[in-house]
Amino acid sequence: MEERDTTKENATPEEISRKTLENEESEWEACVRIVEEGKNRSLAVLSETRVSKQARGARLTSAAEKGHLMFQCVDECFSKTTLGDIDGVVFPGAYGRQPFSDVWTAWKAASIFIREDLPVAQKIRLFKDRAVVLDAEALRRILKLAYSVCTEWTEFICTTGAIAKHEAIEDNCVLDFCQNAFEQVKEDLKKEARTARKPKEGPTGFAAPETAHLMEKDGPRCGLITKVVLSYGALKDVLKDWKTFGTWIIVYPIEAKGRKDVISEIVKLIKLHLQAGGRIITAWTPITAQKEEKWLSMTKLWRTLDDMILKFGGNEQVVVTASNIVKDGKLFVEQNSCIM
Repeated sequence: MEERDTTKENATPEEISRKTLENEESEWEACVRIVEEGKNRSLAVLSETRVSKQARGARLTSAAEKGHLMFQCVDECFSKTTLGDIDGVVFPGAYGRQPFSDVWTAWKAASIFIREDLPVAQKIRLFKDRAVVLDAEALRRILKLAYSVCTEWTEFICTTGAIAKHEAIEDNCVLDFCQNAFEQVKEDLKKEARTARKPKEGPTGFAAPETAHLMEKDGPRCGLITKVVLSYGALKDVLKDWKTFGTWIIVYPIEAKGRKDVISEIVKLIKLHLQAGGRIITAWTPITAQKEEKWLSMTKLWRTLDDMILKFGGNEQVVVTASNIVKDGKLFVEQNSCIM
């Protein structure tokens, strides 16, 4: 005689509802994981770079090596450069016309004159006495100048991942200064590259929740095109159609089920849009009493997406409007802000 599984038949509606909700949460947790895995891979690469500096970074033991603070290129790129060319450092009178010479020489001088806690007379006295009072910010500014003046320095900064070792100069340990300034310069260049992206022209797309049905029905208004998006699959299709748009306004939908491949495709489309100079504004679907439980279950994914999009475009291209925090099951919202 054939046996039948009567578990589902005997289950109460409450048990079925609970199991359905658990399945939905499991599916969304899988979506969150794939987005977090992408973010974690990027963080792992950065972490690996820092940890393996001793193994893979530049090891500068001679002034003949590119990147050494006393390096002089064969083209004598600094021959016409003066101390006055260092941005953000004020040299009094003729001191600004002193030759740059090399990064080390310029750094010693700039470290004195960048200080704001000393009178000019004392700075001049320290300079004439050849005092060494190294300053990290001065080195960052000098490396930026070297990057823009000398092709050898440009190549070194662009192609070197990190500085693992730098020999002492005049009995001064400079490694920590070099590592910090080098990392800051590379980060500055990344920000400048994002800022330099030509803003993408085109209409503004508004991927909105169901409350925007009337806006969608009314059609385009003042360059704003509204599409009601109730699922991530629909959001993916809409973003594909918006490749010529300049700005995307995305309100993350609340969806019962999610697919990892769909979330991954959305992330790729967003990254390509930002690389092309596009702008993105994100918001969270407003919370209601009826949707509170599902809304809270979505916040981890939404926060992860916001963090990743900000990493792709920075504050120059991305605005995330959600300012709320969920702690111990309670929702905290910034005063005078909407819950989005």
